[in-house]
Amino acid sequence: MLVGSVLWINDSAKKPEAANESGASVTAGELESVATRPAPPFPFRLGASYAGGFLFGWALRRFLKTTAWIAGTLVAAIALLKATGWADLDWAAWQHHVSSNFTWIKSQAGGLKQFLFGFLPSAGAAGTGLFLGFRRS
Repeated sequence: MLVGSVLWINDSAKKPEAANESGASVTAGELESVATRPAPPFPFRLGASYAGGFLFGWALRRFLKTTAWIAGTLVAAIALLKATGWADLDWAAWQHHVSSNFTWIKSQAGGLKQFLFGFLPSAGAAGTGLFLGFRRS
């Protein structure tokens, strides 16, 4: 990503030609538009995809660890309340509610995956970053 940034800065520092490829003159508005918005080079996009995937993987791992800890604590608390007789829960209703929520979460996660990989130009670099970010503590 650093190499891509250097290339991008170098490209933006160059002055655009006063004529386009066909030899026709370029208007001032077109010249300004070209000068202010150079496209990022491939190494930058590749590095940004990796970094985005890495950060997403790291955040996903943190989220899953925290969620698992909270869910485990809640299950233990509910089991303790049920064992002491302080709570009487309708387990069939809870099971139906939880399974319907998991179905919704699964559909939303698929949409999120498509959204993120649509923004990341290199799915391979993003996948590698996601894997390595998920493995980091």
